[in-house]
Amino acid sequence: GQFDEIVRRAAEAGYAGAARLFGMTPAEIELELTAYAARQRQEWERLDAAAWLAAFGAVWRSGLLEGSIPDGDFPGPWLLAASWSAVLAAAGSLILAAAYLLALRGPRGEAGWRLPGTLGRGAAACVFLVFAVLLGAWGGLAPWA
Repeated sequence: GQFDEIVRRAAEAGYAGAARLFGMTPAEIELELTAYAARQRQEWERLDAAAWLAAFGAVWRSGLLEGSIPDGDFPGPWLLAASWSAVLAAAGSLILAAAYLLALRGPRGEAGWRLPGTLGRGAAACVFLVFAVLLGAWGGLAPWA
């Protein structure tokens, strides 16, 4: 029935402990799946933050900020790493911003999404998206060029 469908959908979503759900009460299942959804979201947030940090670190390491890039070494490996990291980070920020927008449109509190946190994290993702658009306009998101 409906309970089997919930367990099946949890397993399809990658929840490894789906079989354990059969031994839980509905309230325990809700708490367990809410916590799982929150952990998944936090992993995406950490990956996106790591990609942005890698991009910023590679720009700093490249010498671009000090104007000390050796002649003939442009863009160089560090700027290429920064650009690729920024491409990945921009994609991650876009995915997160879309997820936050969808969460705001859905029922409050569903899958661990609370309004203050969703607004704050969504605003941060949007700030990084604006930064990504600026980087793209400046050519910083084209490592293949």
